[in-house]
Amino acid sequence: MATEKTKLEIVKKVLALKDETTLENLHAFLAAEPAAPWGDLPAEIRASLERSLEQLDRGEGRSHEAVMANARSWSKASAGRRKQKRASSK
Repeated sequence: MATEKTKLEIVKKVLALKDETTLENLHAFLAAEPAAPWGDLPAEIRASLERSLEQLDRGEGRSHEAVMANARSWSKASAGRRKQKRASSK
């Protein structure tokens, strides 16, 4: 789900809240949340994460399934090369 759509759905749910305790708990959670959960990381890694999030916001991300399909193909290719290497070294 796109980030903007997710935000709108969250806002709708917050506006519909009737329970004061839930609203107070949500407010406390949001107040306690750090601005960036990766604050202790080096600057170049933080910048890379920010660029990645911006790409996702623009819809430029890849599905988990697509990434895993690539990983499986790389793994199979690597296993084949290892098998060939062992056979040729005998």
